[in-house]
Amino acid sequence: MKKIGGLIISFAAAAVAHEATAADLTVCPTGCQHVTIQSAIDSSQPGDVIHIAAGTYFENLLVPNKRLTLLGAGQDLTEINGRNRGSVVTLGTRSDETPQTVSIIGVTITHGSAQFGGGILVNNGALDLENSIVSSNSATQDGGGIDLGAFTVPAKIIGTMVVHNRAGVSGGGIAVEVECAAQISNSSITRNTAGQRGGGLWAGAASHSSIQTTTISDNTSQQNGGGLYLEFGEPNASLSVANSSVVGNEAVDGGGIFDAGRLTTTGTIVTGNNAPNDVTR
Repeated sequence: MKKIGGLIISFAAAAVAHEATAADLTVCPTGCQHVTIQSAIDSSQPGDVIHIAAGTYFENLLVPNKRLTLLGAGQDLTEINGRNRGSVVTLGTRSDETPQTVSIIGVTITHGSAQFGGGILVNNGALDLENSIVSSNSATQDGGGIDLGAFTVPAKIIGTMVVHNRAGVSGGGIAVEVECAAQISNSSITRNTAGQRGGGLWAGAASHSSIQTTTISDNTSQQNGGGLYLEFGEPNASLSVANSSVVGNEAVDGGGIFDAGRLTTTGTIVTGNNAPNDVTR
């Protein structure tokens, strides 16, 4: 345990393992190595851990395709606020580079606004999002909360709340883009809205994802798939849902789930959803 400028650093926190040569960088208003998260990112080396003190940081972060950990003081303590000036966090650029893992732990990501991925936009990177909140973000197209666009490595979302996000087209909470993947567990996707498909989550064609021990509730789509929407395509989207609940969602068709792809469910409750045309569940 070490204290720097009012920031308490536990090197065992979140069991973050990194290279022996990696550094621990600190961010806080005064007394730390950096006063902004972006400056810490810009000066970091692969494998570094950036410890972010409690407080609100008004930033729109650009994270290169570099293995990093952004470690907040807790999801209710460290807030990254995008001021509705773009995605709050953007990982990588559209490139052929092998995606590197960026871990984001113990933060709230809020008030982002963009075409894709108001809260988090993954262009090229392996997102590892843990014990965080993604709330009150918007996208004019897909992924009000999170837009996943990395093709080779599944995103991991663990112990995270995705709540009160909005997309103009698909994936009010989360959009898994064509040929991409997500592994979601022990999380909550709730009270998100989409203009067309997938109020809670939209899975694009040829995507392959899994949801475990997660609640998908009170989401709304103005057209199809209030909770979940699986896209058709060549091949269709595939999604497995295990030991979860899909409850209280609403859409014109498929209040809980609109399955135009390949859905498997195990030990999952689908109930209390509302759809006037109710063509699926």
